[in-house]
This record gives sequence, structure tokens and C-alpha cells, in this order.
Amino acid sequence: TGRNKETLEAAAKELGPNAIALAADATDIAATEAAIRKGADKFGKLDIVFANAGIPGGTPLGSATLEV
Repeated sequence: TGRNKETLEAAAKELGPNAIALAADATDIAATEAAIRKGADKFGKLDIVFANAGIPGGTPLGSATLEV
């Protein structure tokens, strides 16, 4: 996922037919949830979803909030 449609399309093309590039801003929970649904629809299920949004500092696994 990312916010720039052109770079997403270029990345998906380079990665090949088993890749999916979805426009979504990690700060927009509705867009993130929609991207997760689209990924699950394409691949049947997702084993893990990781949002690397550049949050500084330590947040224990599972305790991050939207506000953080």
C-alpha cells in the first residue's frame, strides 16, 4: 500500500502477477481496512499485516492505538 498511485503501479508491475498494489493512507483506518479486505479477497487470506507508518518510540505489540 501507499499513497502514490503511479509508484504503486510501477512496483506491482515489477513484482509481477502475484503482487497487488493498493492505494491507502495508513492514517486512514477506513482505507486501510478496505485495502486489507482487497488483499484477502485476492489471496484468500492474509497471514500477517504490518503497517510501517514510521512511529517513533516503542509500542508493545498489540497495544498501539489509532491516536499513536
